[in-house]
Amino acid sequence: MSNSRVPQTISGFNAYINTTDTYQLAIDPITLMPNYQRLGLSLVQSGDWTAKRVFWRDTLYPKYTDENTSTTVVKKNVKKFMKDFRTFANPLLNIMAASPNATQADEAAFKFVITPDAPTERGKIVDVPFIKIKPLGGGEMKFGARTSEDMSRPSRHKLADGLEVRWVILTAPQNSETPTDPSIPVGKTAALPLTADECPNSFISPKASFEKAFGQANQNKMFYCFIRWINLINPENNGPWSVRFESGIL
Repeated sequence: MSNSRVPQTISGFNAYINTTDTYQLAIDPITLMPNYQRLGLSLVQSGDWTAKRVFWRDTLYPKYTDENTSTTVVKKNVKKFMKDFRTFANPLLNIMAASPNATQADEAAFKFVITPDAPTERGKIVDVPFIKIKPLGGGEMKFGARTSEDMSRPSRHKLADGLEVRWVILTAPQNSETPTDPSIPVGKTAALPLTADECPNSFISPKASFEKAFGQANQNKMFYCFIRWINLINPENNGPWSVRFESGIL
């Protein structure tokens, strides 16, 4: 991919690294997820972007703009930093551009062009995914989905564009079979979701194997979800919802 997405002038780069970091950390009003998560980046990738922005904003750029500290060495460091940042950012921009959640607002913010999805077969999906969920620690979870035709490794259904996950996190039960939710008044408990419609959160993954960060604040809680194969072009061909899956969060 071209480096044109990340500006090569110092003033343009300064604006880009600051505005994109603010944007990737912002909460999307529809999904209620940080934009980096909605667009397929991991918590580590998001943190790396922010760390680079902070070093540029607080250390390198002030030295460059101050005539008393703008030495030849500093100017070389600025050029090297910009080059290294483009090397770092371009693979992440590719991930976001290929995300099925990418919008025109994301295009404008990051200066990428949304990657068109390859067409898939358009038949009705009748299978449910076989799912394995593994807690990784730090509030992160690893998901692996398989089809009935390929039980040896994660694989996407041949008729699907990806997976839709409907989920909710509840406080782990304390000597009780019913989990609790801290938002529910004392004396009442949160019922386990019986259908996907009872889960208030959702995301889409174009991959059958992926990791998702739910935040360290949710450690030691319980994750519940329903998952289905989806067709992004013809939603009427979406597959049926799975049974409820659950996992503790480490």
